Amino acid sequence: ALANSLATALEAVTLFILMRRRLNGIHGKQVAKGFLAAVIASGIMSHALVGWMQLRQGHGAALTALGGILLGGAVYAILLILLRLPEVKSLLGFIKRRTAK
Repeated sequence: ALANSLATALEAVTLFILMRRRLNGIHGKQVAKGFLAAVIASGIMSHALVGWMQLRQGHGAALTALGGILLGGAVYAILLILLRLPEVKSLLGFIKRRTAK
């Protein structure tokens, strides 16, 4: 797992450098803001899932897993919306335009 994580990290850094060169900049502040938002949302989602697991202790594994998936996804999505990321705004605008047709 460690080797895979290191390889993925090296690949990500290399691709970031290549993209930055080819695109003449990559808006580092926006990338950092998105990364920070993802870290915050992931942390809060983790706490919600730990709470869910404690509530469901001793219950069926299938429903606990399904509920955890739904809860985790919902918490993460709501937090990204509340953090007002431009990517999320664009995605919501795209969905609105597609459903309005």
